Amino acid sequence: MKKTLLSLVALVGLFAGSAVAQKQEVTDDYRRSSIALIMMDEENMPFRDIIRAAFLDAPLPDKYNDHNVDHRLFDPARLTITEVDMEAYREAVNLGLNESGSGQAPPNSVSS
Repeated sequence: MKKTLLSLVALVGLFAGSAVAQKQEVTDDYRRSSIALIMMDEENMPFRDIIRAAFLDAPLPDKYNDHNVDHRLFDPARLTITEVDMEAYREAVNLGLNESGSGQAPPNSVSS
């Protein structure tokens, strides 16, 4: 009986010691991921005002570093593609650098 009780006490002591050894202190000094959010804001988007308000008012998760820029809304209709842009695009297509490999000009392009 004494041996069983002594073995049980020793076993409990080993488990308690390993549990204490495995406990680690949690700190906030870790590398966080960074995030920057930008929204495509088109005039004909359904529920545009509601979506814009929700996007702009949404809190950033606290596990991320905030790398947002001042202008978080982007309207592609306001983008002007110049002839210089088109020449750079054509050069990229000729080098096989566009994703589709089709050699097609992008939408809203200036014809040459």
